[in-house]
Amino acid sequence: MNATEQRPSKDTRDRKGRCHHYNEQRKRYCRQMISQRVPAFLSAYNIIPIYCGNHASMYKDQDICRIADNLDPAVKRRKIETRRRIPCPVDPSHTIYETNLKKHLLICPKAKEAREERQKNYYQHNINTGGHGAHSMNLKAKNEESKKNIDPLSFALQILMAYKQIFLPDAMKKGTDQAQSCGTDEEYIRSMTKEEMYQAIPTQNNFPSEAKRGIESLVTSHRVKIGGAKHLEQIGSIAGFVRNNNLLENSEVVLEMGAGRATTGFIVSGVVARSKYATARASNMEDLKKKVKLVLVERGSSRAKADAVFRRNLPTEGQDGQKKEDYCKVDDVEKHRIKCDLSHVNIPCALEDAGVSAFTSTRIDGTAEDHKRDTLVVAKHLCGAGTDLALKSIHSIRHRLNGCVLATCCHGVCDWSLYVGRDILINIMAEAAKEGDQLFCEESFN
Repeated sequence: MNATEQRPSKDTRDRKGRCHHYNEQRKRYCRQMISQRVPAFLSAYNIIPIYCGNHASMYKDQDICRIADNLDPAVKRRKIETRRRIPCPVDPSHTIYETNLKKHLLICPKAKEAREERQKNYYQHNINTGGHGAHSMNLKAKNEESKKNIDPLSFALQILMAYKQIFLPDAMKKGTDQAQSCGTDEEYIRSMTKEEMYQAIPTQNNFPSEAKRGIESLVTSHRVKIGGAKHLEQIGSIAGFVRNNNLLENSEVVLEMGAGRATTGFIVSGVVARSKYATARASNMEDLKKKVKLVLVERGSSRAKADAVFRRNLPTEGQDGQKKEDYCKVDDVEKHRIKCDLSHVNIPCALEDAGVSAFTSTRIDGTAEDHKRDTLVVAKHLCGAGTDLALKSIHSIRHRLNGCVLATCCHGVCDWSLYVGRDILINIMAEAAKEGDQLFCEESFN
């Protein structure tokens, strides 16, 4: 691409009334029509409009210097500097005039949301940061010379040895031909193939059984935007894991961490409610009106949330016109959203805010009282650092946990300073105490 293609033309006839702003990322000009309005400080001069309304801020740059040649250089520079646009310090997704910074911070929607969030009783700044375990030398604090001293082969072997200790602790005791031919653990690790390493990780797909129970018809009948067949299979597998491990019976609260659109929490809580309803009817219990509480923790806003299902309340109907909720019972789920970052949310206070009682009661000696285990924690696609924050946040309610099912992702964004398993990792891999960040850096390439 030559210089003439990169630089917008001053002649409006070249663009046929279209904006002259060139988008470097998309490698094309803006396709909006030119706005006849120009900035107020240029309205007194004979300026030819060349930008649309969205790119009116571009008049502050070299185009003003080319067009408004009749301005005094000092005056021109001062006017340009006073109209400089900068990213908003609260939300960099939009820009503001530098001179309006103080005024904008008072009216910025993101700033208002941040102030409202800090006023909530469940907000405690950085309460869940810091991870768990002994801190050690951080690779980011080392100089470049120390980074060069890392032996890649030796470091990789240590990672694989830790992998073997976690997933293949008895590999050398099985008496296989491969184990017998290898005298040491290092020789065994070197002889392993990639397929053998992956097969060592226990996996189980519970979606087929959930599909037979009707999870697909549930999503269709309630018009839930699940995100495709892949996401439906993942959510179904999580729901099947909860069912197969007998976590439905005692659960009364479903807590979804990093909820987003809350599709996982919607299905799991509905399955819990259906199970409790069936148990109550079979036992001829009179109290069938107690609802399962679904508490959703999410820092941002999302479109197409599953929350709309609770507002629409569309039941699945059979041929006889009667309600037919064989898979889950949405009517018996009570939803509550907590808008807060996982770094700052105090889970006991958040659950009390959602109407879940007796989470902070203590004995006279200061220890927590014994409570029934009625809380089920779920999450899907919770990034590495988010998983650590979530695990630390629920540590204070561990006496109330009936189960915890977290499907992680984005292992490359793990942070050694937030990692909750530092002691365990250092115990099986001594070098992790020195090269914790490097370990996560290597993991990001997998």
